[in-house]
Amino acid sequence: MTAEQAKRRVKVCKQLLENPLDERFFKRIVTSDEKWIYFRNCDTRRQWTLSGQAVEPVAKRGRFEPKVMMCVWWNYHGVIELVPNGRAVNADLYSEQLERVHQAIQQHYPALVNRGRVLLQHDNARPHVSRKAKGKIEELGGIEVLPHPAYSPDLAPSDYYLFLSMAHFLRGRTFETPEDVENGCREFFKSKPQEWYKRGIEELAQKWVSAIEHDGLYFKD
Repeated sequence: MTAEQAKRRVKVCKQLLENPLDERFFKRIVTSDEKWIYFRNCDTRRQWTLSGQAVEPVAKRGRFEPKVMMCVWWNYHGVIELVPNGRAVNADLYSEQLERVHQAIQQHYPALVNRGRVLLQHDNARPHVSRKAKGKIEELGGIEVLPHPAYSPDLAPSDYYLFLSMAHFLRGRTFETPEDVENGCREFFKSKPQEWYKRGIEELAQKWVSAIEHDGLYFKD
């Protein structure tokens, strides 16, 4: 990370902290991200053995093993949509997801859309900031995009919270089909209470503060 990028992170985090960091603010946030989920999820946990006891070998995952792209949209209450695309996300696919999720929000949280109160938190991946995606957000209406500094996965709830926990949940499991992968992900989501999702969204404020305290540099909790 360059000094200029670090300064940008600090500036954006200070801007974000100007919001009223209360329950009403966090309930407005909808976040999303994409992740490749492999059919075979290796168990890479450390092994504790007695002196002289052999360590069980751990098979490494091959470079071209089957995997499926899962796009997760979630908020303070839980997962809104899980979109199994099966391939890398581009601007067209992301725009389709925006429309689909917008409809789901209208159905489950109509007050947010009707009052123009949805806060979309996503990173600066090309599909997310493409002209087509921006046009779709404007077309749908009722959505405000929260600023997000570049190269900052540590400030994205899906990266620092949801995907990390999901990887632990799926560790050691093997799937046969894309449908099995999707079912495994849904099993993980159902295993978490609403309080867990609430905590992941609220941790955003702590991440912004930590980024400022570390002068914009990456940090580990």
